[in-house]
Amino acid sequence: MSYKNTNAIGARVSDILLERLVEYAKKENIKLSKLIREALLFYDLFIIQREELEIPIIILSRNEYTAIIEHLNDEGLEKVAEICFKNAMTSMNYHRAYIQNAMVSMDYHRAYLQDKKNIQIENLEIPMRIFLKALKEKIISKKRQNWFENFRIKIDKNSVLLAGLHNINIKFSIFMKFYLMKILNYYEHDLIKEDLQENKVILTFQKRL
Repeated sequence: MSYKNTNAIGARVSDILLERLVEYAKKENIKLSKLIREALLFYDLFIIQREELEIPIIILSRNEYTAIIEHLNDEGLEKVAEICFKNAMTSMNYHRAYIQNAMVSMDYHRAYLQDKKNIQIENLEIPMRIFLKALKEKIISKKRQNWFENFRIKIDKNSVLLAGLHNINIKFSIFMKFYLMKILNYYEHDLIKEDLQENKVILTFQKRL
């Protein structure tokens, strides 16, 4: 995405904060400007947008979340997964704008989206491949919300393989199964095989014919 015609803003920060930002940007091998843009997008999504959508959130640490789901049965875990899925769908318009830019940058979508101005973002159907890529990059990867230490997506013509390693517990594996099932069900794929372990989730889905 080009930022040539976008707006620039400025702010003064303390030496300590600047040092932390520079250190993190160096560790992630990204420019400081990109780090700041992503931080502002994160704030928009999880603070500003949530207020407009009336979806209040509480940020939980991993050990707090682990302790909570440890006491839930499968029915409770599925209810939590349903809430997470509905929240994702509620904020879909926000994600469409982000994912639309990702689609434009991909060669096989250029012709489809060459006249981008005539496309209503709210009516844009997000391809499953792009949705899962964004999910991995912005939520579940180790460099973001850190749900998984490693996560793999393999998409064939009529099947999808989702596999991830984490260090939480079996309850989290079950929760992720329900959550990913709801996302793939949205794209008309059914779960046909699963391997859930204490630190591993492997799910195979098949396109509904």
